[in-house]
Amino acid sequence: MTGYVIFWENEYVKKLEEHNDRGPIKVIYGSKYVVMPDLSAVNIGDVIYTVSVLENRLCVMARLPVDKIEDAFEYLYRELNFVDSVPIPDGTVIVSQEELGKFAVFSDGMGYLSSRGAHISCIAAIPRTVTRIIDKDKLSYVPHLFHQEPITRGAETALSGEHGSEIYPRTISEEVLPMLKFGWPSRKQRALPMRNGAPDPCSFRGYVRRMNDFTFEYLESLF
Repeated sequence: MTGYVIFWENEYVKKLEEHNDRGPIKVIYGSKYVVMPDLSAVNIGDVIYTVSVLENRLCVMARLPVDKIEDAFEYLYRELNFVDSVPIPDGTVIVSQEELGKFAVFSDGMGYLSSRGAHISCIAAIPRTVTRIIDKDKLSYVPHLFHQEPITRGAETALSGEHGSEIYPRTISEEVLPMLKFGWPSRKQRALPMRNGAPDPCSFRGYVRRMNDFTFEYLESLF
């Protein structure tokens, strides 16, 4: 079991509060974007902590033991009936009825399925490898927590678990802060850089940070 941290911007923490989302945390998304960093280093059985800097104090917002790793599309479709703004896996087509006819979207392609009202160049050629067609118009809304939606478009992976914590700030002691170390391998582990007397968010943005054993044990003690 290994511990990792990812960073939540203040704006996102405020949105969680606005939507009254106190968890329990169910999923964290990975992508190539700063607000949803690449999580390929994380394995099933590892633990991810989300952190933020609030009022110049480093706070741990939530703890998620990872039980499952899958394409973000599969999680969103299964749990939320959501199929927009995430990469569509090979073999899947999303269709919906629009003004010019039935429109299809699939991996690396899109277009209308008939020429009724659509220019001939817009007609889609559905790949022969398609094994699943999802009719978007028949998907109903599924109640869910705000954090179950990706922070931004383009989520690629979903790391989920059944034993996530509540979501709220747990302030890290100022005395302990200098002893916390992050990085991998161990020879590259460093304490958090400070800026204007507060932990520098730039040391977290865009990355998933592995922590040393002491840091892992301390964060565990907050839960």
